[in-house]
Amino acid sequence: MVKDDLLFEDEESKEFKIKTASIIYYYFLAKISELFDTIFFTLRKRDRQVSFLHVYHHTFTVGFSWCTARFEPMYIFIFIGAINSFIHIIMYAYYGLAAFPNLTKYLWWKKYITKMQLIQFFLMIIHLISSHVSSLCRSSNIWVFALVANNLLFVYLFSNFYVKEYLKRRLPEETDHKSISDVTITNDVSHHKMDKIKST
Repeated sequence: MVKDDLLFEDEESKEFKIKTASIIYYYFLAKISELFDTIFFTLRKRDRQVSFLHVYHHTFTVGFSWCTARFEPMYIFIFIGAINSFIHIIMYAYYGLAAFPNLTKYLWWKKYITKMQLIQFFLMIIHLISSHVSSLCRSSNIWVFALVANNLLFVYLFSNFYVKEYLKRRLPEETDHKSISDVTITNDVSHHKMDKIKST
């Protein structure tokens, strides 16, 4: 039952709020477990992977999920948790397969996980804005603004990571291949000239 954009505090709405808060709380627990990433990377001395992006992303999601469960247990945030969990299932499946050296040749799709994460952030921004405009049970303006701004920051950070990790790394490789090809062509021409000189 809805009135003046707020749910009446009847038994049905209370039960709905409790269920929503419970779902968000379980999502919060899942985010805490993801902090073990940082611990494992540190123990394995993979300092490169303990980047600002990694630490900030995981720290923010823990704080966001706790604050949402505690202060803003709105159903519009369930979509955010669902799509984020789906992406992380794929991501951790990749990590699990990467633990087996004989399977690394099948893991060509790593960069597509980053692309999926970027699509995820755009979907979250669209969902937050559209739900806030059209929903009868809105979250606070400050909270929605903070989440939209943070997702825009994630878009920037993940885009920057994608460019450095997949685009800029490919350029030196292409340059090396071109250099090798040029050397091969030059050698072929030289051998051809030598053969002509000998024949004369």
